[in-house]
Amino acid sequence: MAEDFFDQVRNWCLQLPGAAVSFPFGPDTEVFKVVGKIFAFSRLLNGKPMVVLKALPEEIPQLIRQYQPHITPGWHVNKKHWITVCDGIAAATLTELITDSYIAVVAKLPKKNQPVNPHTFITDLANDTF
Repeated sequence: MAEDFFDQVRNWCLQLPGAAVSFPFGPDTEVFKVVGKIFAFSRLLNGKPMVVLKALPEEIPQLIRQYQPHITPGWHVNKKHWITVCDGIAAATLTELITDSYIAVVAKLPKKNQPVNPHTFITDLANDTF
C-alpha cells in the first residue's frame, strides 16, 4: 500500500514540467524540486507513507479541517506554508494538492526561470497544452 502511494506521488510530480527528484536527506526521502526549489518530499513517518507539500497559508486551516486525519500541519517544516498529506486521501485530491504545491513554488520563481505560467497552468493542464 505504501508503494502505491509513493508511486502515485512520484509519477505525478515527475509529470510536472521541469520537475526533478533527488535524495539530499538520504535514500528514504524522495525530494521533488522545480528549478532547484522543493515543492514536495515523501517518506515513511512512523511506518506510514506521507508527502509534505507547499500550500497557501490562508488555505491550510480549511484543508486540515476538511481532510482530517489525512492532512496535518507540515512535518519538520514551517507549518504556516506546508502540509503533510498521508495515505488514504483520494487520488484526485492528492494530485490536485501536488499541483497546487508546484504552482505555489513556480509562482515565486523569477519569470525567466518559470517552466510554466503559474496563472494559466491549471487550464493548460486540463486542456493538455502544457
